[in-house]
Amino acid sequence: MKIFLFTLFILSFYLLSAQDISVYNNYFSIPEIHNSAYIGALPCTKISLSQKKQWLGIKGSPSQQILSANILHQTNKFRKSGFGGILFNDLNGDFRTTNLRFIYAQHFMIKKSKGQWLSLALALDMANKGVTKNFTNINNQNDPILNSITQNKFLFDANFGLLYYSNKFSLGTAFYQLFSHKSIADFSYKTTFLGLIHASYTLR
Repeated sequence: MKIFLFTLFILSFYLLSAQDISVYNNYFSIPEIHNSAYIGALPCTKISLSQKKQWLGIKGSPSQQILSANILHQTNKFRKSGFGGILFNDLNGDFRTTNLRFIYAQHFMIKKSKGQWLSLALALDMANKGVTKNFTNINNQNDPILNSITQNKFLFDANFGLLYYSNKFSLGTAFYQLFSHKSIADFSYKTTFLGLIHASYTLR
């Protein structure tokens, strides 16, 4: 099992090919960002607040704030559930995103002697995307993308998470953007269904 997890972790570096989304840079301190099934995995309630500012001293540089809550509800020794939420605000240039995510996760004991659990989670997203600059006063017939920018738009989405974990290791997968949406800047572009696989092992 240990060799399998280590091999899967190494191979995952060769399977990924995408531009990094800044909010997921916080997965070490807030793992429920990239997999909702982590909600309720901790034996306690956890509230996290994160602030990130890039390029200090430069006006309009990227900034990001994240507030998350991870609440455990223990049903019995073999079953527990988790409730949580994530609120994050991301500002990158003239584009901004404010997202509110509600998460529910159910955990089932797989092996009591080794403390191994299986978690299933579903999350609902409400996002507000837009631009900070008013582009309606700009009339540039040579730039159709600039003329088609939406100043403000509400989007609804969902994601699903699956996690197999213990105190020593974790193996999970998550699926994002279950609903397709058009970009606020280029209507020819649509969001696509995304998935990821992650694994970790604690060396003692």
